[in-house]
Amino acid sequence: MKHLISYFAGRPVVANVVLFGIILSSVVFWKQIGKEEMPEFAMESVRVSVRYPGASAEDVELFITKPIEEKLKGITGLEEVTSSSSYGNGSLFVSFEPRMPNLQEKIQEVKDAVDSADLPREADEPTYRQFRSSEKAIIDIGMYLEDIELLTPADRSKLQKYVLAFKDKILSLPEISGVETQGYLRPELQIQIKPERLKQYEISMNQVRNQITEKHVRRPIGNLEDR
Repeated sequence: MKHLISYFAGRPVVANVVLFGIILSSVVFWKQIGKEEMPEFAMESVRVSVRYPGASAEDVELFITKPIEEKLKGITGLEEVTSSSSYGNGSLFVSFEPRMPNLQEKIQEVKDAVDSADLPREADEPTYRQFRSSEKAIIDIGMYLEDIELLTPADRSKLQKYVLAFKDKILSLPEISGVETQGYLRPELQIQIKPERLKQYEISMNQVRNQITEKHVRRPIGNLEDR
């Protein structure tokens, strides 16, 4: 190193030529390298979501997230698995080891493991989402009703209509690829059972539940024509 410094110290012209060459090469390569403000890349994680309509957070954890977690334990290459259970919904966030060479194969292993879990038949089919950098949230928007601190069901319904209308307008813009809503409550019907009537007619709660499940079916019935 000392000899190299001494060489250039005694030859300032050569040193300037080398320095100019380095600067020129840097400028050329800088122009040739692709640059993006937010480059597209697949993140090494996937989210698994399962809806279990009408189930409490405790039941979702017991019958949804726990069985799936047990199935995921046998998969190698997982860095972390976190889960959350709420009313009627369970979700798991699966992180893979950095720079996983066969990431898509591992994601398929996760899907196969989830599909093999013994979940209640009332639960919806699991959904999966692999996050990409292009889907990263750019802006979060909160909407509220002025001068109202505690929302009544009517207030919440009114606010949710505003949110959905605003969402439709945002999605109509060509620059927007997607909009997600949080804190949105789905309409539901509560059926209150009288225990004395069950006892009178010798009907169990399971029988009532099975009848409701069998009758709560959505299927296409064809086209309605006016003749």
